[in-house]
Amino acid sequence: MPAPAEYKDTESLTFGYSNPRKIAENEDNFDEDTYETYEQQELGNTGVDFDEMTLRLGTGEYAVVDGDYEEDDVVDELESDGEETSEFEEDGEEGEFTVYVPVDSGDTVSLAFAVNGTRVVRGTNLSSGGFGGTPTSDADAVDVLETVIDTQAGNTARFTDESEAFSILTDELGETTLVSGRFESEAIEDGNPEAGSFEGALGGGVAITVNGEQSDAKFVTVFENEGDADQGDLEDYVDESLDDRYDPNGEPAYDTGGRTGVIEFTFDTDER
Repeated sequence: MPAPAEYKDTESLTFGYSNPRKIAENEDNFDEDTYETYEQQELGNTGVDFDEMTLRLGTGEYAVVDGDYEEDDVVDELESDGEETSEFEEDGEEGEFTVYVPVDSGDTVSLAFAVNGTRVVRGTNLSSGGFGGTPTSDADAVDVLETVIDTQAGNTARFTDESEAFSILTDELGETTLVSGRFESEAIEDGNPEAGSFEGALGGGVAITVNGEQSDAKFVTVFENEGDADQGDLEDYVDESLDDRYDPNGEPAYDTGGRTGVIEFTFDTDER
C-alpha cells in the first residue's frame, strides 16, 4: 500500500484485505444476510464476480484484485456498453498494465482501471470508491492507479516502510480470510474504550480467519508509545461491544505487550 498522502489530501487510511474465494467456499457457514453483503462486493464494470477473486486489497480510493478469470474477458467487459456498466477505452500503459478510462471522460477521470493478466487495479479520486461521493484530492483516477502500480513495482515507497506504527499494525493483523482497519496520522486524545476507541491509539483493525463453522477473531490496536495499551480498556471493549456482535466461545485472550493491544477469541461463523 502507498502512503495515503501519495494520492489524497489526508493522512488517514481505511483499508481492507480479503480472500473472496475462501469466503464463498464457506457460504453455508455464514449468516445468510452477512454472506449476501460479501457477495455484492464484485468489481463493477469488469465482469469479475465475487467468487472468482482470490485476493482483494484496497481502500476507498482503489482496489487491487486477482483471481480465476481471463484478461480478455475483463477487457471485453470494460469496452462494452451495457445497461448497468459504463464503456471504457484504452488509454496507454503504466508499467506492465494497460489503462482504461471511460469513453469521453474529459480532462478529469473519476474512475479508471488497469489490467495485467488476472491482476486488475481500480482507481478513483472519490471517497466512495467511484460510485458517488466527494473527491479526496485534486488527483484523478489515473493518478491513483499510477501510484498503486508504482508501489507494487517498488518505485514508490510502501506505507509500511514509511510508518513503523502502520507496519506493526499490519504485521500483527496478517493476511487471512478477512482483514479491515483504520489508521490515523495523530493519536486519539480522548478515547471511549467501550466503543473500541483508545487514548493514545494511532489505528486498529480486525482479522477474521474462517475455519468452517467456527472462526478466529483477532482485534489489534497500535499505540503511539509502548505501554499505552491497558487490558482493562480491552476488557471493557469486549464486554460492551464485542460480546453482543460475536458472542465469543470461551474467554478472550489479551496481550498488551509492546505498542499493541490484542484481543483474540473463537466464535461461531454464523454470528458474523
